[in-house]
Order: sequence, then structure tokens, then C-alpha cells
Amino acid sequence: MQDFPDGDGDPACKKCHGRGVVPMPLENPPPFALIEITTPCDCVHDRDILRNVKRGWPALDKVPLRKASPLQGKGEQNTWITATHDAFKSHLKRVAVDKGHSWFFRVINDAELMDSWLRNVEDDEILDPDVMAVRNEHGPSRSVSDTVEIPSLLIIVVGVKSARNAAMPELLLEALNRRAHADKPTWVVDHPLYRLGPNHIAYDQLVGETLKSWEHLDIDGDGGGMAKKIRKNAAPELMIKSLSDVSGESPPELLETRRSVLDDALAKHEEHTKAKARKNWKRGDPS
Repeated sequence: MQDFPDGDGDPACKKCHGRGVVPMPLENPPPFALIEITTPCDCVHDRDILRNVKRGWPALDKVPLRKASPLQGKGEQNTWITATHDAFKSHLKRVAVDKGHSWFFRVINDAELMDSWLRNVEDDEILDPDVMAVRNEHGPSRSVSDTVEIPSLLIIVVGVKSARNAAMPELLLEALNRRAHADKPTWVVDHPLYRLGPNHIAYDQLVGETLKSWEHLDIDGDGGGMAKKIRKNAAPELMIKSLSDVSGESPPELLETRRSVLDDALAKHEEHTKAKARKNWKRGDPS
């Protein structure tokens, strides 16, 4: 590691006194060791971890660090988590600190996911207020591929989006399918007062079928760090019963007759783009 003349460590550190590195005691130093061999100080290591935690989710910056979490050891598997926002943040920070400064995790919400999908749509054509709020706050978004496929662990917090958008369940399903295709783990996080089930803005039967094989943890946010496993298939069974009651159709029939809102929206957007191109071409036609 480069030894900066002015030091890049913590000036208050009693080990390196701000230098950022400490000497490595070696009984038999190698021939190229002209003066000393150094290693990063603990203060630099801790600083880099906290920077990575903040990069993954800026909201974790001021969250107290808890001693333990039931999410420890879950970073390499698909997990469905039910927790309040404050409880989840404290548990995630524990995991992120343990994973170290090189762990590439990313936290997004359903509104940000929708914004990524609509990134090529001009602002004056967007009718979704949640997407516009994201754009106004964060500026241009990444593509769906960059948002979803690159992180080692992608965490999708659902229920942040409040305005209805019929494509939301299909977009969530696409994100889950992309992650599965890349063989990378995903966490889906919902709130105990707005669970990912019937009537949720991001839920449909295909999402339920995807999640039913995942481990589902309901995290206690009262400080005990406890978690209980939810019975698998509980949400899909409840959803199937609800769909049968509302639609009068059995789930297989519903799946066969259901049109893809996402595909329709993409087709309309493509046609709109072609129409604008034809219009612009005609304006520039000298004839």
C-alpha cells in the first residue's frame, strides 16, 4: 500500500498517529525491504469499511452498530425479510461491517427500480409521481442492467413507492429473474404493516411463486435481534385464494389470460419513439 507523506489515517489514532500505516515486524525481512514494510492501520481499515457501508446505502451512515443479527451468514442466499425500516437498517449495518470494505452490496427501493426502467423516457412523458420524485432528488438513473445485475448482493425494499403502476410486479419479477440468471443473491424487504402479498403494489402471483422457495425472516425490531421463519408457501396460498375470490378464475386460467403490462408499455414507448423520429425526419426533408 502506498505510504502517503502526509498520512491518510486518523490523526487521533494511537497506533499510526495519522500516518495510515504501521510497520510490520519481520524477523527475516526480504532483500527488497530497504527501510521497512508497512501494513494499513486499523483506523484506515475501519474507515474504509464505513465508507463502503455508506456507499451501499447512505442511510446506514448514522445507524448504531448492533452486536449481532440473524442476517449474518445470509449474504450469499436469496432471503425475504420483513422488518421496520429502522430495524432493517441496524441489522444490515452489522452484516455490512462484518463483510468488510470490498463487499459490493446495493440497496434500492421499488420507486428507484421503476425509474431505472423508465430512464430513456423524457420527463414530460412520465406520469408516475414517484419516478419524478426520484429523478428530482438523485438525477439521472442507471439502466436496469447496471442497477440490478452488477452488485454482489442486491437488496430491494418494496413498499416505498406509493403511486400505483401496473407494471411494478412485472418489473420486480424481471429484477429477480435477472439476478437468478446471473447466479447472484437478492434480498427483498417489506414492512410488517405493508407485507408483500395480495393488494401490495409490487405483488402478483408470479412474484409469489418466485418468493415461496426463499427463506422468509420476520425480524424483531425491539432490540432483541430475534427473527422467526415464516412458513413457506403461506403468502402464495393466501394470494391464490384471494385471486380466485376476486376474479372468479382459477390461477392457471388467470395466468394464461393475463396480458403483460410491461410488454405493452415497452411496445407503446417504441412506437412513440419511431413516430417522433418520422416526424423529425419529415421536418428535415427538403422536398
